[in-house]
Amino acid sequence: MTLLDLDDAKSRPLVLESGYRLITAPNTPNENRLQEAATFRFPLFAQILLSDRNRFDLDWKNGSSTWRYRNKLTPERTFAIRSYHFIPYVAAEPFYESQYSKWSNHRSLCGILIRGRETRPIQSLLSVRERHGQKAKPAESLCGSCSLPLLFSAKMIRGQLNPPAKGGLRTKHIGEQVGTVTDSCASNVAFSHPAPQVCQCDEQ
Repeated sequence: MTLLDLDDAKSRPLVLESGYRLITAPNTPNENRLQEAATFRFPLFAQILLSDRNRFDLDWKNGSSTWRYRNKLTPERTFAIRSYHFIPYVAAEPFYESQYSKWSNHRSLCGILIRGRETRPIQSLLSVRERHGQKAKPAESLCGSCSLPLLFSAKMIRGQLNPPAKGGLRTKHIGEQVGTVTDSCASNVAFSHPAPQVCQCDEQ
């Protein structure tokens, strides 16, 4: 990790996350997912940073629920060139799923994250996933993506009436910023083989 890293979360030894996700697909019931995660970070030799993410997912749909545990290990190193940070990384993540009562999935990733002080981060990754499920022989899938988060902002503008000057008229000034609403999305270019119904290579 560099002295002035653009991602301040990497300087924290422990990061806790909590979230909810609604998964939709054509002609299938909606799936609800509660996500809880704890990430530990350990600085290693040669400026390599090791992240150990422990994530618990609780899924429910049609009145039934399942859970899974995911343990993702990610070594990475930051290379700073002027105002840009290039962060190559590799990762391995096994999955334990309650519906199979075993370690039924494994995902391997490699990629690079590019950050700039004045630009949005760009991420490119390649993912190989083995799905065992109830089968003796795992089904493999290859997935790749390149994502660029886009930021939108809408400024709420209000008019303010200034008190009239002595002997003058009341004037109205438009353009005072009283708040900013921001939203973001990601522009993705992705491929997968074989093509699944939903490509989950960007499901970090």
